Amino acid sequence: MTMHGAAPVPPRRGYCADCGAPVTGRYCGACGQAFPTHRLSLRHIAFEVPHAIFHLDHGVLPTLYGLAVRPGITINAYLNGRRKRLTNPLTLLLLTTGLYALLSTMALPPVADASASAVEGARTFPRAFIEHALLTFAAQLPLTALTTWALFRGDRRTYGEHLAIHAYIWAFTALLGAGIVALRPVLGRDLYLIALYVPDIAYQIGAMYGVFRAGTRHRGLRLVKAVAAFALYTALNTATLHAAAKGYIALSG
Repeated sequence: MTMHGAAPVPPRRGYCADCGAPVTGRYCGACGQAFPTHRLSLRHIAFEVPHAIFHLDHGVLPTLYGLAVRPGITINAYLNGRRKRLTNPLTLLLLTTGLYALLSTMALPPVADASASAVEGARTFPRAFIEHALLTFAAQLPLTALTTWALFRGDRRTYGEHLAIHAYIWAFTALLGAGIVALRPVLGRDLYLIALYVPDIAYQIGAMYGVFRAGTRHRGLRLVKAVAAFALYTALNTATLHAAAKGYIALSG
């Protein structure tokens, strides 16, 4: 059983989800993956948070390559149990947002006194988002996952699986953002903003189009739903961050 081809299907009972070999114990004798694999739930996601912080899984480069060239197949492979060769989505999100935050913070101009006034607070609020990129992404994941869970009910993915889907998608877009930030000195302001946002939007929509193929076979409808999901969760997250910004500015005043 490989990661290539059409939409992934759930593994057969008694066989390894990663390599397809028959399994009789707790681990696959061919590839070493734990058996049986399980659906991702909120309980499992909660367990994975400390694991993602203190453990680095193998397969970072293969996972990034898969997310770059076939995000739908790669993410569905992880969700369907083929996890031995793929990095945990929370681990990957931690790594790439950390890199993005580091490069973005280095590119920011110094601030003399961030708490001097409400005006200064308004100026430094985006800086706070950048310096705490992982927390920003994590704060937006619940609403984002809830949006696609509601719109793509036909795929029968759990809410925890939707969290993993967007952790993977945002991990890769954070890596894209880090690359664009690194090129900022050679890009003009307008080109920099285009390069920062256009690939991000296109990748998120394209990845959702590839992931949610089981419940929406019609390509046109699936694309419309992916665009609608992106627009909806972007609006919800923007409203949430705007409310947070008002509170931050009020506290800085």
